[in-house]
Amino acid sequence: MPNDNAPFDGVEVRDTSKIAALDIGSNSFHLVVARVVAGSVQILHRVKQKVRLAQGLNSDYQLDDEAQQRGLDALNVVAESLQDFPAENVRIVATYTLRKARNAKGFIRAARDILPYPIEVIGGAEEARLIYLGVAHTNHDNGQRLVVDIGGGTTDIAIFTNGAIRHTAVIPIAGDQVTNDIAMALRTPTQNAEDIKIRYACALTQLAKADEVIKVPGVGEKPERELSRQTLAEVVEPRYDELFRLVQAELRRSGFEDLIASGIVLTGGGAKMEGLIELAEEIFHMPVSLGAPRNVAGLKDIVRNPVFATSVGLLQYGLDQEKERPSKRSSRKSSMFARVKSFFTENF
Repeated sequence: MPNDNAPFDGVEVRDTSKIAALDIGSNSFHLVVARVVAGSVQILHRVKQKVRLAQGLNSDYQLDDEAQQRGLDALNVVAESLQDFPAENVRIVATYTLRKARNAKGFIRAARDILPYPIEVIGGAEEARLIYLGVAHTNHDNGQRLVVDIGGGTTDIAIFTNGAIRHTAVIPIAGDQVTNDIAMALRTPTQNAEDIKIRYACALTQLAKADEVIKVPGVGEKPERELSRQTLAEVVEPRYDELFRLVQAELRRSGFEDLIASGIVLTGGGAKMEGLIELAEEIFHMPVSLGAPRNVAGLKDIVRNPVFATSVGLLQYGLDQEKERPSKRSSRKSSMFARVKSFFTENF
């Protein structure tokens, strides 16, 4: 029987090991390149490519050719940062869109022609664990919390007590639905709606001033028009209100609501919107904070950015496992990402 860990074995992990993690998400692809120095992760480089992969997923769960090409083009950019990396030092995971796409295998085959590394399509529970590892080292960690990862296609939630996962769930409302709401309400293309969301949206109407004006690009020959930022917030808030109430219902069904002493941590690309923490606190009546990986050194736009929680969590897991097995370093039989691969094998 073949050894599943064989591609990950036989490489010594030194204090100057260079490692990389790529998160193939629904909206963006995030690559983080890091170096392990004296037992800590130091971020050296990052690549973020806006792909909007989920927009190409039709009602039959087929990923259209245009979306696939956008993804492959992004991977060509990523590949430039991974030249000469040994396979055992690179981890690539794909999430919601490739979980759902019925033709995902074809895309992955094409991706392997660009990146000669294994690509693992992980489930919501696996993703939640990685996100937890990415934010568990922040200054609000005492092991009892609800982590809410607001992505592009879905919102993944995970309840942790004493550092262990107790409950996970996936809610099919996330950033893409907010973008679609804006596109419909403002009668503007999805691309424009996404840009408007990122630049101007506010999740709590009372925080947006009526005299703040934004410009909405016209469609076709129609001229652009002006819109108050408060009106935009009136479009956005109901969707996030719906999302948080679904999360609240799931939390109550789990039976762990009274055990979340640390409150709620929001993470993911959809968590950065103004007013989101305030709206969540109004609904949950408990402390809510933004979770970003902080127990790493290096580039501040990564260290403080919740969109990199999955990538940094992937790196952090490998590092933590190495710290727990110091005797393995000198055996030349173990690599950091062998531990990560073993983690998925043992737990899922």
